[in-house]
Amino acid sequence: MLIAALALLQQFPENSSLDLLGHTRFSANEIQLNATSVVLQAKTGEVAMEELHLVRPNPGAKTMTFSVPRLRMGDDKSGQPSFVVKATFNGQPVNLTAGGRNREGSGKQVLYTNLLTGTAPLRKGAEQRLVITTTLKFGRCGYEQKQGIVAFAIDHPGTVINKFQMAFKYPAGTTLGNPGLLPAEGGWQTSQTGCFVRTESVSKDETLLYGLTWYAGDFRPIGLN
Repeated sequence: MLIAALALLQQFPENSSLDLLGHTRFSANEIQLNATSVVLQAKTGEVAMEELHLVRPNPGAKTMTFSVPRLRMGDDKSGQPSFVVKATFNGQPVNLTAGGRNREGSGKQVLYTNLLTGTAPLRKGAEQRLVITTTLKFGRCGYEQKQGIVAFAIDHPGTVINKFQMAFKYPAGTTLGNPGLLPAEGGWQTSQTGCFVRTESVSKDETLLYGLTWYAGDFRPIGLN
């Protein structure tokens, strides 16, 4: 996991300071779908983040255990993330408990990981549904931290993801100055209400940061040069 954390650390823009979710890790051998959406709420400076999973459990299993990585990118004084995360499994709320902690990096570039774990009974049928939600403040990055940033991380999930979808959404008419997308060559589709990318397969060893950055002082609509 050390190599994966260091690989993720290197993908953040300079001077990044933000909280974000990492991809949920499962005691399962197949993730059929991960669909993650990040909805920007400009009036409050917050994002509502939702991570939907459709999972096929291991044969004979009666329960499923999962871990939700709460991540914080900052400096050596930022400390561990403690934001509230909620989970429902097949429509039922799941109690999340504290898991392990980790810290990688030094100085002005430190990535903190604080896990939450949960266990839930499986229902009849092959497909199980887990939804993870949280609300976070906009992050900052770039020269003198003049850029806003929101992000989601795939960090060595340990299980193949058959289909992955990532969307950044905002109300029609929202203007973001000089927007940037991570990864820049990710095959993004953009519109007046958001940005979207989809891939058919993510390997169990993948480490990738998905992000949206912008300048607060510029007013060019996203998707336009």
